[in-house]
Amino acid sequence: MRLLLMTLMLCLLIIVSGCKKPHADFTTDKDEYYLGEIIHLTNTSRSAKKYTWKLFDGSIRTSEKVDCFIDPKTPLGNVDIQLETTSHTGQKYSKTRSFKIKQKNGHVVIWTKKPGFVNANIIIFDGSTFSPFGSISAMNASDPGCQYDQGISKVVAAGLYTFIAKDSNGNLLLVKNNINVELDGCYSIEF
Repeated sequence: MRLLLMTLMLCLLIIVSGCKKPHADFTTDKDEYYLGEIIHLTNTSRSAKKYTWKLFDGSIRTSEKVDCFIDPKTPLGNVDIQLETTSHTGQKYSKTRSFKIKQKNGHVVIWTKKPGFVNANIIIFDGSTFSPFGSISAMNASDPGCQYDQGISKVVAAGLYTFIAKDSNGNLLLVKNNINVELDGCYSIEF
C-alpha cells in the first residue's frame, strides 16, 4: 500500500511539474509592413479558451487566428497589437507586440529633350489632389534613367498618377496619364 501511495504521489508530481503555465503569445509573418498589406496574426498561447485581439486601428477581434488589413490611410510608424487570453479557470493573460508600418515608395524622373519643355512646370495628380512636382531646368540628350542630373527627380508614394506639363503662362503642354509607380521602382518619364 505504501508503495502504491508513493507511486501515485510520484505520478502526480510528474504531471504537475510537466504542465506548462498558461500564457498569451502570438507570432506574425514579418516585423515590418507596408500600407495596404495584410498582417497575419497566429495565436501561440497556451491553455486559452477565449481570445481578444486589440488591433492598432481600434478594432477588436475574438477569433483564435486573425488577418488584419492595413488601410492605406493608417498613420506611418510603430503600432501595437495586443492579444488578451482567458484560461479555462478564468485567469487573463496578455501580450503586446509592436510593428512598423511603412509607405511604399517609387522614384520618378521627369526629363525632356524638347526645347519647348525647358522651364515647363510639372504638376502631379494622385486622383484627388493636384500638387506642384517641379520645373524642368534643361534638356537631356537621352533618357537619363535614374541618373537625374537635368531632370526632376522625386521619391513618391506608390500609386497611380497623372503628370501635367504647363508652360510659364499656365498653358497646357502635355498630359501623361496612368503612370503606375510601384514599390522601389524607377520611372523615367519624357515630356
